[in-house]
Amino acid sequence: MLIKKIKYKIVKFLYNYFKKIYIRNINIDNNEILQYAHNELTIYGYNKDSKYYNDIIEVIAAISKNNNINSSIKHNISVINKLCYKVPITPLTLKEDEFEQSISSKILYVNKRYNRIYKHLNKMFVTNAFSISISYILSTKTKRIIPYSTDLSWKYNVFETKNGILTGRYFDICYIKECQIKSGSYIPFNTIKLKGTKVEIKEFIAIMTIDCENSDLIRLSNLYDIDWKITNAFKDKNIKNITIRDYNKYRNDNK
Repeated sequence: MLIKKIKYKIVKFLYNYFKKIYIRNINIDNNEILQYAHNELTIYGYNKDSKYYNDIIEVIAAISKNNNINSSIKHNISVINKLCYKVPITPLTLKEDEFEQSISSKILYVNKRYNRIYKHLNKMFVTNAFSISISYILSTKTKRIIPYSTDLSWKYNVFETKNGILTGRYFDICYIKECQIKSGSYIPFNTIKLKGTKVEIKEFIAIMTIDCENSDLIRLSNLYDIDWKITNAFKDKNIKNITIRDYNKYRNDNK
């Protein structure tokens, strides 16, 4: 065991030593991306003696070694980026052998290649199909709508409105369309960010709403089968007039 540790330390030392020599001998003048990376890393405070600098330059140099065209380098980087985030680089088959039983449920299955796709009762849903961010905040107490901007996003039930009136429809799950499943060649879509209005009913109690003509909601509907549900608690209500009683009725109806 001691000999193995000594060998490991020797190999690690030699690797880092020759890596530094390799990095120092890289000619960045003929590579636009390497030159840009060098300048940015230097401004950031890293130099050729920094492990952070060496790791990044080594990766860029390695993937650009046999590619003189910047577009090819960018393609390779995009592939690496997908792999780091566990996103498949070839289409999914969505067949039985691509799923395994989830540890949380005996009737829930997760895709082995892309763990954001689940299968439940012969339907497949995507956990990151959408996220919702706040564009406006409405207080039912003041009846005022205030513009709001944030890069953060949440996963809420999303309630549909039309000209500020709740339709009674809401959703939180998007299913993969049957035609896409049958094709046997499914490429996951990027997450669609829905920009909606947060309706504050009471302190710490709110719902997220979005207009039925919102372009991102329409795009979501085109890409997926949205699992619309109905609640009569909010139906035909102006978002300014939602009460805590309405909210409690919605919660009780959906227990």
